[in-house]
Formats: sequence, structure tokens, C-alpha cells
Amino acid sequence: MTLTPILFVPEHKKEPAERLVKHCLDLDGTIVKTFSWGPDWPDIKYPHVANAAFCWCAKQMDEPFFWLESDSIPLKNYWLWTLQEEYEKRGLPIMLSGDFQTPFDLCCGVGAYDPSAIRWLTTDLIGPDRGFDGYLTAERDAMIS
Repeated sequence: MTLTPILFVPEHKKEPAERLVKHCLDLDGTIVKTFSWGPDWPDIKYPHVANAAFCWCAKQMDEPFFWLESDSIPLKNYWLWTLQEEYEKRGLPIMLSGDFQTPFDLCCGVGAYDPSAIRWLTTDLIGPDRGFDGYLTAERDAMIS
């Protein structure tokens, strides 16, 4: 099993996303797969836009992936390999970091995901007032390491 690092790139975060992709490649040769759906939707705000991006990207994946955000910057060589090893050892479909940003996040969505375990996740199910990561930790905690 190989974790594929993925990054959703909204138009307004194109520059930091490009820097992250280049940084990962320069750091240890990691290639980040990027997704975008074109111009930002100006009437969609957090957390709905983040939820829509995550759900859409997860449905594009057939293999386990590591969800990156443009401000989640790996610092050590072989970071993905180290996280993949830990993900495999834990044996649950989701592995999240312990980082969070109050008052919005109960945890940080940056982490490893098995797409087959979250295909059912939709923005309607998550609801308008919390992020996908908050939903998963509150409603599906048994799936998370």
C-alpha cells in the first residue's frame, strides 16, 4: 500500500499550493497529486467549501491518500513513508493529526484516509456548521487513530 499525497488547490491559494508541491518534491522527491474545480465559488464559505473539496477529492481516489492543506508543510525527508508506516501499523481507515485550530476545528483534517471507508461522506451529512474532520471525530471516532 502506498499513500498518495493529495492537495485541493482553490484559485485563491494557488501560490502557496504551488510552493508546497515544489517543497515536497525538493525535500525528498514526493510528488503531490493536485485537484481543482476551477474558479472559486465566492458564495461558499468555510466550512462548506472545505467539506465540498474534501468529499469531491476523496471520491476521485481509489487508493489510500494523505490529505494535505497548503499550510501543512513537511519538514523531514521521508515524511510520507514515516506516516504511511504508522498508518499501516494502526490498522484503522483514518489517521488524523492532533493539531487543531479553535474555534473552528476539533481536530485537523490533515491525515491519511482509506477512500473506501468514506465514500458515503457528503456535505449534506456533515451539515453547514462543522468541518469534515469535526464530523468524523464526533460521529465516526471508532474509524480514527
